[in-house]
Amino acid sequence: MLVGVITVAVVNTVILCWMLALTRRTWRTLPSGALVPVHGGANGWDRWRPKESALVLWPVISGLIWLLNLGIMIYAAVDPGARSQGALTALPVALMVPMVILAVSEHYAVKAAIGAANDPNTLA
Repeated sequence: MLVGVITVAVVNTVILCWMLALTRRTWRTLPSGALVPVHGGANGWDRWRPKESALVLWPVISGLIWLLNLGIMIYAAVDPGARSQGALTALPVALMVPMVILAVSEHYAVKAAIGAANDPNTLA
């Protein structure tokens, strides 16, 4: 069961690194003053913010979730009560879900931002 926890820690770290690389590439790609969406819903992307704040927001939130996941996994691995109750069976998958959702959201937000930068009428 500990192997699952280690695997999830590695996968979450890879996802976080991918998000940092995507942020860096997008920062260089988008022109100064470009807008990036920070929220997506049924009606599309909204809450567009300047790239300087929006591109920092995605990895910061992911980093905080990564730290929270790491703390929960360490606690579950060390606490004998959590191990005896089977907390390590479903926990690894549950902790990976928020990171995957954020990574996919950032990917599509960046695509929308690049599309809007290439076509200014998109935001009108």
